[in-house]
Amino acid sequence: MINQKNFLLLILVIISIIIIKSYFQPIESYQEARKALIVKETSNGSFWFPTYNGVPYCTKPPLSTWISIPFFKLFSFLENGEVFSLRLVSIFCYILLAISLYFFLEKDLNKVILSFLILFGSYRFLSFISRIDLEPLFILFSFFMICSGYLYIKKNSDRYRMMFYLFLGLTFMIRGPLNWFIIPALIIYGLLYKEKKIFNLLIYPLGWLVSCLIILPWYASAYLKFGSAFFDEFLGIDIGDRLTASEKSPFYYYFKALIVNFCPYFLLLFVSIIKFKQEFLKQLKDKKLGFVLVLALIPVILLSFTGQKYDKYLLYLYPLWSLVFLIMLSKYYSYRFLKNLSLIIFSVTFLAYFIVEIYNLKERSYKIELLKNSIINTHNIVFWEKENPLMVFYYNKPVKVVKNKNELLSYAQKNKIISPEIIPWSTVEKVILDPYKNEKWYILTIKKN
Repeated sequence: MINQKNFLLLILVIISIIIIKSYFQPIESYQEARKALIVKETSNGSFWFPTYNGVPYCTKPPLSTWISIPFFKLFSFLENGEVFSLRLVSIFCYILLAISLYFFLEKDLNKVILSFLILFGSYRFLSFISRIDLEPLFILFSFFMICSGYLYIKKNSDRYRMMFYLFLGLTFMIRGPLNWFIIPALIIYGLLYKEKKIFNLLIYPLGWLVSCLIILPWYASAYLKFGSAFFDEFLGIDIGDRLTASEKSPFYYYFKALIVNFCPYFLLLFVSIIKFKQEFLKQLKDKKLGFVLVLALIPVILLSFTGQKYDKYLLYLYPLWSLVFLIMLSKYYSYRFLKNLSLIIFSVTFLAYFIVEIYNLKERSYKIELLKNSIINTHNIVFWEKENPLMVFYYNKPVKVVKNKNELLSYAQKNKIISPEIIPWSTVEKVILDPYKNEKWYILTIKKN
């Protein structure tokens, strides 16, 4: 069994390993490439309206991009600084999340250690610790919002009620209204536990005004500048299709994702409920447990009625689930047993994560270096039909995308063509292996008639 001092030392070692690994880690996916490109372009262009390949981008709200820009500017002078700086944002968010758990658990280090091991023993959650993605920031601010609501109920302070709405608005500006499923969960908690302060929290015009003042200026200015078409992708795809897609993922999708990520703890909980049914029912009367359990469970149920499902949409609830397992299992099992078990699970998870990251690093770095050199050494390029965000990132300026033959012939007079397929009336100058897929990209010139 590890003591508190050794645990803190272990955490410092793990963070150091992740930071060092992140410095040498290339862009791992096209999703990371898109995020990195948006930050890079916005840091050098219009701050208020982020761009992607030179085009205003509104599929996601801009707060994550804005927060990433200071990190990008601070570390981009390093050899691998542009990519490394964006990974630091995610690492920093996870560190702040761990500190927030420390204060939520009232500085009880034993409970903090156990909740940390449970939470980071989830491979899916751990895998985002250095990813170039908005999820870590969204997870952090969502937890701040939930903590603010809990502290208002506990201390009845308007400061925490205002903070709840502050983070409600900020999280919307990161990825839209995903965590607003917390609001019906709060209502259900208030009704089940007869907690009147919940309704004082939610029926607060000044708080809603604060949230609106955070959200509306950017959306209003975007509407005035670009018109309603600017939001078609955000409303039609990012929200509409996710909620009402005709081809829906199975209803049980999110429950399956939760069980896979916390399987040992669900198993222990199931055994405990069977063996100690009466004690379990009494335990549910505890308001702190009720708060985290209802807020962890109700959004999962509501999300299960949506159309397209992605397991990362649950990540902002994972800290709550770690608290649910901490509070409930501590009633039936010794702290020593739970900590040793969770330490084993965390160790296996971290080892698997580290092996996968290192395995991908060498081959992917090699392919990306070849791609980077090919793009840098090719002047005046255009894409045929679709862009490659990784290529645009290393080309260091937007690249035109052409989608019809006449336009292509016009640009082909002075530009090389980059295409995911060979155009029949072209000559292949170079073949570039796709770093992420079993595909190829071609640098082409148009044959002269």
